[in-house]
Amino acid sequence: MHDRLTLSVSILDPSLTPEQIEAISPKEQLLTIMDHLKSTGMLSHVIKVGLLVTDLSQFKDLNAEYVKYFGIKPPVRVCVEIPSKEVIAFFHVFKDSATQEFAKVQTNMHVQSISKWAPPNIGPYSQANKIDNIAFLAGQ
Repeated sequence: MHDRLTLSVSILDPSLTPEQIEAISPKEQLLTIMDHLKSTGMLSHVIKVGLLVTDLSQFKDLNAEYVKYFGIKPPVRVCVEIPSKEVIAFFHVFKDSATQEFAKVQTNMHVQSISKWAPPNIGPYSQANKIDNIAFLAGQ
């Protein structure tokens, strides 16, 4: 059995002024968050990502950077715009109760297809990840 841990990451120092916060681009914020997570060795253990961004119109640029951090079995993801000046990410990982080792995805569904009649399923996220008979779905 695994224990669920949620890691919340924001790069911003509470002492920054609103002007200083606005000077840090969302792309720079995301890169700092992802580089920090990579430095901890946790990337391969992330099951789900909640990405809270300041402006969804910048999603394409942010997504281009995000995709560089995960391999062929990326985490499921939800991305939402929030009224904030900072990018915030929530990373869900699981730790084995007995061994205290971090778990990896047990079952993964990552579809990459192009359809003439349906929306494309292309992106740096999986549609579903499963661990301990719990399925995590993209967009939820």
